[in-house]
Amino acid sequence: MVETHPSTEGINSVTQVMVGWWWVLCIIITTAYRSSLISHLTVPGITRPINTFDDLLALEGWSWSAETGILNMADRDFFLGSPSPVVREVYRLMQVQGAPFLDAIKRLKQRLLESGLLAYWLSDVIKQRVRETPRNSREGQDASITQALLPSLGSGEVVLGIGHLQGVFYFLFAGFMVSVITLMCEQAFVLTSTTREVVAITKGYNGLRRACMEENQAQGGYFRRGCAGDGLEPSVFQPYPTFGECAVNLTFPAALATFNT
Repeated sequence: MVETHPSTEGINSVTQVMVGWWWVLCIIITTAYRSSLISHLTVPGITRPINTFDDLLALEGWSWSAETGILNMADRDFFLGSPSPVVREVYRLMQVQGAPFLDAIKRLKQRLLESGLLAYWLSDVIKQRVRETPRNSREGQDASITQALLPSLGSGEVVLGIGHLQGVFYFLFAGFMVSVITLMCEQAFVLTSTTREVVAITKGYNGLRRACMEENQAQGGYFRRGCAGDGLEPSVFQPYPTFGECAVNLTFPAALATFNT
């Protein structure tokens, strides 16, 4: 019995290597995401400013044209009668080419835009409009939406919220779910393996005890002291020997054959 192998098997080296590489992969992914997020927050991408029509045309998706609906409109009231404030603003800014004060007005507008005064005034107008207009009306809903989008249309600085970082929490919850499922599978596997080992040990124990009892009977019955080779006379009756005393006196081949049965 001393030379028998332990009931618990050693840890598989393949599993260790796989878990180690998985751990390294998780560290690399976490480090890459953290570095990308920090670099994006530290040095955000700045869009090239648009100062002329040529700069506007240089962007992708822009060309000298107009929508089909506008070209087919014969009535100039298309801009005035539109419910969209953006379309009405386009009509309001139309001026005659070559006006004497056009360049000065353009420079003034550029300064106002760069200083942020227009965004500040626009935010005050929208807030006042939201307070004065009922929220259940169409104009109130449009004003509320415009107010919600106003921070992103102002100076370009956006306060980070949960909506900007929700992808991190998705990955976190997915990792938690995978971890819980893996833990449950591991516990089920360990429980099944332990049950099988207990059954095998119980069978071996019963077989060894049965062999001990048979040898004890062959040497003088249940009341004989010890097993074979104890030096006692057959006529001497002693209490029934313990399991350990009989197991020690069994030879290794007999005990191993009995345990395997």
